[in-house]
Amino acid sequence: MLSICLSLTGLFLYAQEYTVSGFVKDLKSKEPVIGAVIYQLYTSDNGTSTDTEGFFELSFTKRNVRMKVAYIGYKDTILELSLVQDTSLMIEIISLTDIEEVEVEDDEILWVPDQD
Repeated sequence: MLSICLSLTGLFLYAQEYTVSGFVKDLKSKEPVIGAVIYQLYTSDNGTSTDTEGFFELSFTKRNVRMKVAYIGYKDTILELSLVQDTSLMIEIISLTDIEEVEVEDDEILWVPDQD
């Protein structure tokens, strides 16, 4: 009977679940990124997207995970986490098309790129 209890305890410890939650924001403007996709790399069934506030929540059964954050027009971000407890993150992603000013003249779009 003792061996059964120890086996079940080991199974419970092995199957611990960690929750990673947080916000995805634009690095420059600090605005939330709505609809960004966050998923665990190398799996096809563990992912989510951000809500209207840029918030997400994702659960993992492994301690060491690799997550990818992707959104059209932004550089993909890969995070490597070693989880020991539930974790909260603030993820700032980089726009690939920083445009400071757009001017429309005679059906032509003229833009000035960011000079940073």
